[in-house]
Amino acid sequence: GHSQGTKLGRYFLCGPLICKPGRGRPQQPQPHQSSSSGGGSSSSSSSANTMRSLAVLVVALCASGAMADVYLHNPRGSNDRCDRKSNNRQNGDRLFDSQNNAAGGYGTSKTWRKAAEEKYTNGALVESPMEYIGGSELHVAFTSQHGCGVEGVNDCQYVFQLGCDFAGSITLARDGTPTKSSFAEGGKDGTELSKSVKLMAGTKYESVVTAGQTIKKLNNGQSSTCANTIPEKSDADIMAAAGGKNVNNLSDRNQNNAPPGVFGKHESYEYYQRCRSTMRNRGVWAADRLGNAATRTDLSARKTRQNPNGNRRGLECPEERDYYPYWRPTPWIDLAVMTTDTSRCGYYEERSQNNAAKWECVGNELESFHEKNQFPNKNGNDLAPLTQAECVASKKGKWVRTPSWNEAAAETFLEDPGDGWNFTCMAAPTSVVNHLGMGNTRGTHHQTFHWKLPNVKRPMRNCVLRMRYNISTTEVDWDYDSSDNGKTVQHPTLGEIPIQNDPYIEVQPGIYNRLAVDTSQYGRTFQDRTHTFTILPRSSKPELGSDDTVLNVNVMGKRGNIAQVRNCVEYGFIPRVAEVKQSDFVHFQWDGTDYNDENNDGEGKKGTDRSNLVMTNAAGYTYPPDHEKRTSFAWHSFLGGAAAEKKMATLDQDFAKTSDTEDDETKCYSADFYKNGKAKNKDQSLKNCALLNGAISPHFPGMLRQMDKTGTYYAKSTRNDNFSNRSQKLQLTVTENKSNAVAIAVGVTVGAVCVLAAAGLAYKFDLISKAKEASIFKSKI
Repeated sequence: GHSQGTKLGRYFLCGPLICKPGRGRPQQPQPHQSSSSGGGSSSSSSSANTMRSLAVLVVALCASGAMADVYLHNPRGSNDRCDRKSNNRQNGDRLFDSQNNAAGGYGTSKTWRKAAEEKYTNGALVESPMEYIGGSELHVAFTSQHGCGVEGVNDCQYVFQLGCDFAGSITLARDGTPTKSSFAEGGKDGTELSKSVKLMAGTKYESVVTAGQTIKKLNNGQSSTCANTIPEKSDADIMAAAGGKNVNNLSDRNQNNAPPGVFGKHESYEYYQRCRSTMRNRGVWAADRLGNAATRTDLSARKTRQNPNGNRRGLECPEERDYYPYWRPTPWIDLAVMTTDTSRCGYYEERSQNNAAKWECVGNELESFHEKNQFPNKNGNDLAPLTQAECVASKKGKWVRTPSWNEAAAETFLEDPGDGWNFTCMAAPTSVVNHLGMGNTRGTHHQTFHWKLPNVKRPMRNCVLRMRYNISTTEVDWDYDSSDNGKTVQHPTLGEIPIQNDPYIEVQPGIYNRLAVDTSQYGRTFQDRTHTFTILPRSSKPELGSDDTVLNVNVMGKRGNIAQVRNCVEYGFIPRVAEVKQSDFVHFQWDGTDYNDENNDGEGKKGTDRSNLVMTNAAGYTYPPDHEKRTSFAWHSFLGGAAAEKKMATLDQDFAKTSDTEDDETKCYSADFYKNGKAKNKDQSLKNCALLNGAISPHFPGMLRQMDKTGTYYAKSTRNDNFSNRSQKLQLTVTENKSNAVAIAVGVTVGAVCVLAAAGLAYKFDLISKAKEASIFKSKI
């Protein structure tokens, strides 16, 4: 017996897993899971039919046969980059399988600076992650190359997920650490460590880079130093291979002897072992990619239609990467699905791990999802099955339940657990095919997902935002399963359509054309992930009330002209145009890297990202008002006065400590040095603070500022706003605080509350101020 199937459109939900009455085949539901010890009733159906039933409703994240890259621009997506000083990444297998072009992605914000030793707690290694406030509004900007939902020519989904550093999610996640510096300081090739530096500080795998050694300089175009894929070992084994806690000659370390903190890691080693020791889902559509192997029982979840060779990328499970919602437990919390077919939203919400517990077969001695799977012979022949009946029958495993995220983690981490993680399903934005640029918003805005961050009650650290993108063509039905492998598609008027590699078709008698078809790319998934960040509770900001609106203003883009930053974008504030209410808060902060290609165009020190914010008089003006002339007109700083203006303009460089000789790179040039024109041809000097070269880190923590006066204000980055080359400007309008409504210029509109303002192309949506009503926001992101 099994639980009664609940009909959902043409599909059925049978217990925790999914089945349907499949096109004349007998319905083969999953048995009802009644306990983690293998109890409950079982199905009498054959293994093959059970596997087919399990998979027929799993949604393959589909893309067409063309390259359809997706790139995150805010927060900054890595596209597997770390510290490569060139416009192409070095290793597309470092953390995850992106399937994207190598030119995409933004480098790490970590940097080695001798001058930072007294200012930053970790000495010469500067590592300051972005810190977002719980419940704040973040503009997640992205571009996708092959369009989405354009006049019905394709079907697409965007899936957004979050992983953070706690048990069950992406425990001990990290970006990886460069082992060479981007700077030659003090006239030497590298940074001398006058004191020890800790990697993975505060964890049981903390390594100490001992004082006295030199962190050598990474020259342009050299192999990057944190781009190696993490070894398939536990962190403990990696630590042992590195020789223990103390690390000497860090710059000479490689994949065989580097400490754990050098390697980037999102998923855990234990999670990947579960993947490779569990049977692949033989019910999913494989086209002709796996051949007769598609039904074999000795192939693990590493082998999919997109990854038939079972290649490893980071510690990501290939099968989980390619299918959503996944049928086994994953470390990822669902945030949103954008889809061209919103009738599927009920399907996504019902099966999201946020709401539904997941089950799997694990070795007899284990009951925790996050432990290593000891199921025998992880390389094949004796893999963990996917059904309860087979798990129990094997007498080698237990059928174990992993609670939903709302059940397991909401109470621990969220201020109001009843709100859950605000999973949202919405209409996908439309965008132009074959173009990495704006959505269909008259060219004014990037495609944007408005994310209201979870209102956490304690810090969530080492978080990663994950985005997957797919498109499908009409030939590939959404509910294809393994029974459709190797078959042609029967079109009502065109007859048979072959789904095979590069078919030749007869367009007229005796006349053939060849199609550009790759069946590994039908049903293709693309992906990007951010560098790690932190989500802070509101209690960490005493000035914030529980109901106060907080808008994040960040910087996206990288150094270079439009050709050099291909697949990325040039510098710009995001949002570029924003409207908030009086008494709302704006959180100014941004990130960058010191590991750009040194041949890329830009101002200031080669290869570096730096952005400041200086107020101007109007949107089209290049010159900010001189401080001595402000008394001649009504002047009000939305930043809150002279001290805040100084901070945002200088990035905390100390203009009070000056030296006009080159011997002390920790001090700025004097005011007279600039006035007398001596700074000309000093663009590369670290002492040229007017070009922001003296700012220690590409990360700037900025400030949290409450808006106190109505008006429209303008600002720019003095370093990067370069007329006719690139623009980095901000327009912020503060309106009277008469209601809880707020309007923000965005690139995606969703829901009935969205109203297009014809003049400003601003889309308005309501913010619910009461904490108990925050969940309503999820339908209006």
